[in-house]
Amino acid sequence: MPTPQARAHPRAIVVVLGDIGRSPRMLNHALSLVAHGWHVDLVGYASSTLPAEARVPALVVCALDDDERAPRPASRLGWALRAGWRGVGLTGRLLRVLLSGRAPDVVLVQNPPGIPTLPVAWLAARLRGSRLVIDWHNFTASMLALRLGPRHPLIRAAATVERWAGRRADHNFFVSEAMARHVGAEWSLSGSVFRDRPRQVFRAPDPERRAHMRARLFEAAGVAQADGAWRLVVSPTSWTADEDFGMLLEAAQSLDAEWRAGIRGLAVVATGTGPLRAAFEARVAALGLSRVRLATAWLEADDYPSAVGSADAGLSLHDSTSKLDLPMKVMDLFGAGVPVVALDYGACLAELVQPGVNGLTFTDVPSLVAALRVVRDADQTTLDALGAGARAAGALRWHETWPHEVLPHLGPGPTAPA
Repeated sequence: MPTPQARAHPRAIVVVLGDIGRSPRMLNHALSLVAHGWHVDLVGYASSTLPAEARVPALVVCALDDDERAPRPASRLGWALRAGWRGVGLTGRLLRVLLSGRAPDVVLVQNPPGIPTLPVAWLAARLRGSRLVIDWHNFTASMLALRLGPRHPLIRAAATVERWAGRRADHNFFVSEAMARHVGAEWSLSGSVFRDRPRQVFRAPDPERRAHMRARLFEAAGVAQADGAWRLVVSPTSWTADEDFGMLLEAAQSLDAEWRAGIRGLAVVATGTGPLRAAFEARVAALGLSRVRLATAWLEADDYPSAVGSADAGLSLHDSTSKLDLPMKVMDLFGAGVPVVALDYGACLAELVQPGVNGLTFTDVPSLVAALRVVRDADQTTLDALGAGARAAGALRWHETWPHEVLPHLGPGPTAPA
C-alpha cells in the first residue's frame, strides 16, 4: 500500500468519467480536498457549468471529450460495439491525464462507471506510487444490466472487474450500510461507509429569494398566479433509465381527473438534463393536464439550491439498479428542510427516508397518487412537521463529516509552512 510523504501541497486526481457539474458527490470531494490544502485535478466531462465555489486556482478541470450526445444505437449489439469503441478512446485519454504532471498522492475514482476507469486508474496509481481509493456510488454491472439485460456476458465481466479493483484498492468508500455489507459478504471487500451529506449552500432561502424562485418555477409549469391555490414539488433528476418517469405521468393523470372546486393545484417541476428529458416533455404535452402541471427546468448550478429550498416537497423517482445505493439528491432536499416523496425500491432506502417523519414513500402508481395527494391537500402544519424531520435528517453537513471520515484514508495532508 503506497504511503506518500506529506508535503506542502499534496496532489489528488479525482476521476468522474461523467459530467462533472452533475456529479455532486465527486465535486464535493474535490472542493473538500482544496479546502484542506490539496491541489486537485478533476477529470471528467465539462458539459455543464460548475458552481462559483469550484472556480478556484487549486482546482483544475481536466475535460475529456464528451461524445455522449452522439446518436445512440437502438440495438444491444450496436450499443455494445459503440461502448467498446468509446472505451478504447477513453483508456488512452485517461491514461494521458493520469500519467501527466507531478505524481498524485491519491487517485480517487467514482464507480460506476468502472470500465475503463477502474483498471486504468489502478495501473496509473501503481506506476506512480499513488494510493487508489474507490468511491462506490452503485455498481457498473447493475447499471449495464439495465441496458443490456441481466444475462449479457458483459455483466459478469463488469462484476469481475469491479471485484478485482475493489480488492486491490487502498480504500473503498460505500454510500450505504447495505452496500458495504453486500460487497463484504459477496466479494470480500473491506472499506467504510461515507454517507452523502448536504453542503452548506442547501438551506431554506430567505423569504424574498424563495418567493422569486417559486414564481419562476410556477411560471415554468404554466401557472401565472399560484398564491395559496397551488403546491410546488421539485424533482431533482438526472433523466436516466434508473428513474421511473412513467409512474409520475400516470399519477398526474389520476390526480388531474379527480380535481374539483376547492382542491389545490399541484405543480411538479423536474430539474436537470439528460437523455430521457425530451421524451418526457413530449408525453407531458400529449396529456393535456389542467390542475396538475408537469414541467421541466434547467437551472444553473448556483440557482439549484434555492430551487430545492423553495419547494413544498421534493420527489425522488430513483429506482436503484442494485437496490443498494441511495438517491443522493434527497440529502439536498433535507439540507433545505424540504420533505421528500420517494420511490421505495427496497430496505436500503430506510437508511435515508423515514415515512411520516421526513417524507413519504411509494411503491406503485396508487401509492404515489396517495403521497402526492397528501402534499397537495395537507395543511401547512403537517408539511411543516415533515419539513422539521427533513431538517433534522440534513442537520449534519458534508464539511463536518468529510475531514474525519474521508480525509484520513487519502494519505498525509499538507505540511505546515516552515
